[in-house]
Formats: sequence, C-alpha cells, structure tokens
Amino acid sequence: MASTSTTITVSRFFQPAYDYASSSEEELLSQVSDLDFSDEEDDLKTSDEEEDSDLEGEPTKEGSVPASRKVDSDNDSLFNGNDESDESDYDDDSDSKPYGPDWFKKAAFRKGGSSSTTGANKFLKSTKGSDSDSDNDSDEESGFQKKGVIKSAKQKTLDEFFKISRKIDAAELTNEWETLLEEFESSNKVLIKCQQQNFNGVPNIYIKILAQVEDAVNNCNDQVLENKNKSIIKAFNTVRQRIKKSIKEYATLLENFKATPELFENDELLAQESSLLPKLASTGKDEVDGTTKGYSSKTVEFFTKLNIVLESRGKKNTDINEQISTMEDLLHNVASNAYETIVAYLNLIPLRFESTNNMAYQPLDQWKVSYNDIVGFFSILEQNINEYIVTELTTKNDFIEEEPQVNPKTGIKEVLGSVFAFVERLDSEFIKSLLNIDYRSHEYLHRLRDEQSVYNLLLRTQLYLERTVPAESVKKSLTRVIIARLDHIYYKPCDLVLTMDNRAWSQVQKDSTSQTAYTAQIPSEPNNDAFKLIDGLVSILHDRESNCQLVLRKRATLYHVYFYALNSEYSKAVEMLEKSKLKSNINNAQGSLQILYNRVIVQLGFSAFKLCLFEDSQNILQVVANSSYLRDFMGQKPVPKNAEAGTTTLASANVQLVDGLKLEDLHLPYHKHIHLELIEAVFMTTSLMNDVPNIAAHAARCKTLTKVANTPKTIRKILESNERSSYQGPAETLRDFILYAAKSMQKGDWKNCVAYLQKTPVWKMFADEQADLMTQKVKEQSLKTYFFNTKRFYSKLSVEKLALIFDLEKSQIVDILSNSIKEHEVLATFEENGEFIVLEKGNELPKLEQLALKLEKERRFRNYRPSN
Repeated sequence: MASTSTTITVSRFFQPAYDYASSSEEELLSQVSDLDFSDEEDDLKTSDEEEDSDLEGEPTKEGSVPASRKVDSDNDSLFNGNDESDESDYDDDSDSKPYGPDWFKKAAFRKGGSSSTTGANKFLKSTKGSDSDSDNDSDEESGFQKKGVIKSAKQKTLDEFFKISRKIDAAELTNEWETLLEEFESSNKVLIKCQQQNFNGVPNIYIKILAQVEDAVNNCNDQVLENKNKSIIKAFNTVRQRIKKSIKEYATLLENFKATPELFENDELLAQESSLLPKLASTGKDEVDGTTKGYSSKTVEFFTKLNIVLESRGKKNTDINEQISTMEDLLHNVASNAYETIVAYLNLIPLRFESTNNMAYQPLDQWKVSYNDIVGFFSILEQNINEYIVTELTTKNDFIEEEPQVNPKTGIKEVLGSVFAFVERLDSEFIKSLLNIDYRSHEYLHRLRDEQSVYNLLLRTQLYLERTVPAESVKKSLTRVIIARLDHIYYKPCDLVLTMDNRAWSQVQKDSTSQTAYTAQIPSEPNNDAFKLIDGLVSILHDRESNCQLVLRKRATLYHVYFYALNSEYSKAVEMLEKSKLKSNINNAQGSLQILYNRVIVQLGFSAFKLCLFEDSQNILQVVANSSYLRDFMGQKPVPKNAEAGTTTLASANVQLVDGLKLEDLHLPYHKHIHLELIEAVFMTTSLMNDVPNIAAHAARCKTLTKVANTPKTIRKILESNERSSYQGPAETLRDFILYAAKSMQKGDWKNCVAYLQKTPVWKMFADEQADLMTQKVKEQSLKTYFFNTKRFYSKLSVEKLALIFDLEKSQIVDILSNSIKEHEVLATFEENGEFIVLEKGNELPKLEQLALKLEKERRFRNYRPSN
C-alpha cells in the first residue's frame, strides 16, 4: 500500500498545471514533509514516465519556458538554494539545459543532484555517496545505485541474501508462511548461485537466514495456526521439513553462529572460512596473523577447501572433475600430516568412482588411477597403524577439522570409514569391464591380468582388518572379504589357486610397511595344499555366531562344493551338498545364488563323468542339459549392448532388477563360463553308455527292463531321428560323432566307438588313467549290447571268442554277462566250466515284425472313436 500512495502523491506534486505562485512556502514544505516515498524503484520510474508522456508534443524554443511552467524567480527561494550552486550542480549532472518535469527544480532537488542538507534532501535520493549508514541502506532498498559504482557478482549475490532476510523478518511478524516459504526457497537458489560462482564457502548471511527460519518455526505454535487456511498450514509444514534438512546439513555452522554470533557479523567473511574459529576460541586459542594458534595456514586451507568440496558434492551443476582436481591438490600439496592424508583419501577415492557412474564400467586408465590411490591409502594406513585406524565400528566425528579422540581400549585414534568398500567397488568395476569387453579380443586377456592385483588387495584388506578389528568382531568383519576372495579362486584347479595365493603373499612381503604391520600373519612357507586354504576360509563363514547372514553361508557352501567337484573329489562334494540341504529351498533363493547352484550341479555331473560314474552323471545333468534356457540358468547370457555401437555408456546394465540385483549379478565373465557344448557332449556320452545296452535289451524282449529316457538330447532320440532320415552323411559335428559311436556300439565295434569318442571334447577331460578306464567301460557296454542284439541268432556263444573280440579277460566276460543275465532275466546259462553260453529261444521278434506290430498299433489308435 505504501508504494501505491507514494506514486499518487508524487504524481500530484508534479502536475504540469500546478500553481506554485499561489502557494506559500510553508504550505509547500508541509506537503513535502508529508510525502512517504517507497522502497520500490519501479514506482518512481512509472511516475516519471507518466509525466514525460504528458510533455511529448510540446516543442519549445531553446532557452524558453512554456507558459504553463513559468514561475517567478522569487518563488525559487523556497528550495533554499543559490544560483551558483545550481549551475555547478547542473553542469555536473548534464551538458544540456533542463527540460521536462524537473525544469523548475534546483540542482540539489533534481534526481542526481548534489548531496547537501537542504530541505529537498529529506525526501529525494541522491546517487552521490553519503557518510551515514542509513542513507546507504535506503539507497539499496530503493534500487538506486551510486553513480560510477559497479558491484561485483559476489556483492550482488550478498545483496540478494540481505533482501531475502528482511522479507523473512516481515513475513515472520505477520505469520505469512507462504511468503516465508517462497523466500526460503529463494535463499537456497541463491546459495546454489554462490557455488556456481566459486564462493569459498557458505555466506554468513545464509547461516543467519537459517537461524531466522528456525526461530520462526520454533516460535510458531498451534494457536497461531488455529484459524489459518489449509494453504498456510501446508506452507508451514513444508518450511518445517525443509529447515530440518538444512539444519542437519549445516549443523556445525549453526552451532558456531549461536555460540559466537559476533564472528558472523562481517558480511564479507564466509562461514566456511570461519568454521574453525569458534572451536579454537572455545579452547582458548587466539587468531594470530591470519592463522590460528595451534593450526598452520596449510591446515586451515586444507579443511576450508575440503568443506567446499563436501558441501557441493552430489548437487546439480557441480563439476566432479574439478572436485577431483581439488582433492588431488589437497592430497599431494596441502595435506601436512597423516590425519589430513587419510581424510583426503577417504574423500578422493569415492569421487573417482562417482565420476564414472553413468558408464557401463570404469575405463582402464581411470581404474588404474583408482587402484594406485587405494594402494597409497593402504600404505599411509600401515605406516600409521599404531596411531590411526580406519574402521566401520566407530562413531562419526562431528567436526572433521578435529582429529578423533583416542580409544581408551586400544590407545589408537579411530576414523570412520570402510577400507573394504573401496576394494569391493574396485573389484566390481573390474568384473563389469570383463562383462563388456569382447572375450575374443586381446584386450580381454590383457584385462584379465589385473585379477591378481585385485586379489592382492583383498588379501591386504583381510590382514588389515585382522590387525585392527577387535577379536570379538573380527570374524564378522571378515565375511565379505572372504567371500570376495573365494569368488576369485573357487572355479580354478588346485595348482592355479596355490600360484595365485602365493603371489599375493609374496606381494605383501615385498611391501616393507605391510611387513612391519603384519609380521605375525605372514606365513614363513608358501601354501602347498589348496584344499586346506579353501577349508580354512569357508570355516570362518560357517561360524553361525560370527556370520549371521544366511545368504553368505549358502554361497560359501556352494563355493566349497564346486571346488571339490572340480578337483575330482566327487564323493566328498556330494556329501557336503546333501548336508547343506540347499536343494529343498533353492527355488526361493536369489537369482545369483540359483545360478551358482546350477553351476555346482553341472560340475558335479562332470566330476561323476570323469570317474566313469555314468548313471550318476546322467541323473545329475538330466534337468540342466535338457533345459531350453540353459544360458540363463548358467548366467552365461551375453550382456545386452547399447543400440549405438562403440559407446561406453550402458544404461541398461545399471538398471536395478528383481530382488535388488543388478545385471552384472546375473551374468558371469567369460573366463568363468562352462562350455555349453561340453555339457551337451557329456550328457549325450553318458546317455550312450547307459541307454544303448538298455535299448538292445528292450529289443530282445527281456523281462526286467530299465526305463530309457526319450528327451531330445538322449541317444535314443538321436538314433530314432537318424533312422528316419533318408541321407546319412559322414560324421562332422559333435552330435554326429556321438551318434556314430552309438551305432558302432550297437554293432559291438568298440574300437570305432572309442575312435569316434576321441574326436569329441569329452575325451580331453580325462587324464591318461581315466582315459583307460573310459575305454574299458566302452568295451563292457559294447559287450552287453552285442550279447542282447545277437542272442536270438545263436544257440551257443564262446566266451573265448568274445574275449578276443572285445579284448577282455575270460573272467571279465563271465562276470559281465552273468550280471546282465541275472538283471534282465535272460534264458541263458554257462556250461562246460564257463567256456560257453547256452541260449534258449525266447520271444524275440525280428526287426520287421516289430515294425509291423508298431504300425498295427498306430492304425488301431487312429480308428478308435470315443462314444458320445
């Protein structure tokens, strides 16, 4: 309302037809003293524009005055000015003669006139400097800037804070919470502008605004809001919620402001720069020569810049690369003691990982830099292990500038942080890079060499935790580290595991700082038993008191079983899996755990196959091999790439999936894959060894028969499909080799059967002794098949001749055929001291009759019509 009344009064006072000659000096002055000018510049500009528009189209001669504007020179005395001062001020203000609505005013009275103690100065603002603080304040409020003064961007931003502070005061008095909310949001926007302009901290005036709003919220009670409308109540609740967040963010500065508000009186001083002073003052330390007593200038500089980075971290429009550069400078050039170096590493390493969050994986050069930073972090920790430790089990230090208190139990200062979190993230980026690099390229092999470096850091982390964590909590703290170590070695044979582990220990021994820190933990001799290593790691995870996470215990069990199965300890692996009872509830487990379970099942099937336990191998691999989603079940489906080739970003790879798992949790890098063709080859080979004799027994109309599976990948299905084909070419594919091996076994030609199997990848799974055992099994199964297929054509079979055909001992022939005759209830006996097998005629049918009976059965089925 004040601005509206001012505009009306000024417009009336400068009416073109106003008769100054008919008014007395006292009347004019009394009217002038009643004027109330507003703080708003726009109102004054509006009134002037209206007056100027009234004068347009009234040309006058040079030096002449319009008749309607003429006044006697005697009436000029009411402005208490003299002609000489008027001319000088006028000359300073403009080179042209006065015109428009200001033509009759003296220079001191006109806008831009000289500052003096005349009556006009009481209500007209001057652009020239004033010595009083009230004049300066009123100049800022009215929007007039001093002539010739250019404000910096920093000063303009601070002026915005001052205006907001005054408006918040006014809104608090009238309980206008909508206005207060709007101004508080404006202050936050201005603060963002400060950060964009590279302010060296938070302005003091912003801390005062936070205190203002906090006091306004605390002083407002239910009675004040009782009769207010919903919009005001909603605005109050919004302010209360947002001020709580801001108070939490700037708690230290607000406490300092409330304790010593005089330190925040300087508007130019930034709160972040003075954050050390209140704490130093409370300890009786004084400021000396721009630094604090007990704190060097580098220390003040370090924490000042560090707090700037922490305040702007994670906010919009902040350059994270600039933050990384600042932290590198602090680490290498500013940090003056071990504590500052530790704090710098704790903030620099996360920034490096955050800078590549929008990428599918961290580029190799940046990964190397992160690795070197973590190695340097370990070095500084190990050098000062008797003075500082970084642990997750301590409390947060309220003031980062102050070193943490000494733990009375250990006598060491504890800094809140997680060493393993950095190594875990480095390991995750390593795995993601392997998932996204083409496994056929040399880059993949080159990248895979870094696995040893990651494993070295995991071992170093375990040693550090064993040294720093209390004895009652050490096993619980080691669970994630041990799982990470097992994840890098469980799928490797014993020799590779021992090589990798011994290299890691030798790397620890090379580092002098590590050697002094972990003298008691470094083994004197290299490990020579991989099974003891795996058993020792898994035993820690199986301790229910130290490991309360059931998922980690299950994963450790599966790692244990997989390693034993891979290294030909089949019976022990099966025993451990049965004791764990994982089969009963594996369908309800996480996707990554189900994938690991499927891998364990496949590896158990391979282990049984290498021991020539074909029935066990076929039963284990039955479900897995016949699945149409084998790649998904094994975690070997390719990671989906971006539509644009060659891009490093992969948004789809970072999308959260079901059960909180990321895409990389459901995919394995290529060097962990189990070849899917090998799974198929092993299953078909086991089916060949088990089913071909049973198929022959079924054709021989034996009484007791074992059920033969007829799934798409069994040998029975393959043989039936081949018999229906009109053209049968030579063996070329894996499937063809196994098919022709089965046909050779049906004919009793074990040599050709072995020759075909040797051309498949399954034969490479066997060592020399196991290959001989496999050949022996082929002979035995070929003998059984030959016996069932030919028994209807002979009345006697010579054991000696069978021994020559199948390259077996007579005793072996007798034992094998005796078991088959007994198992299938064949009408046959051994005579003449076991030299001959006498065969009785049974109900066997020739192949042609079998086919005719089959066709007759199909005809009857087609002619059958069910009754309505």
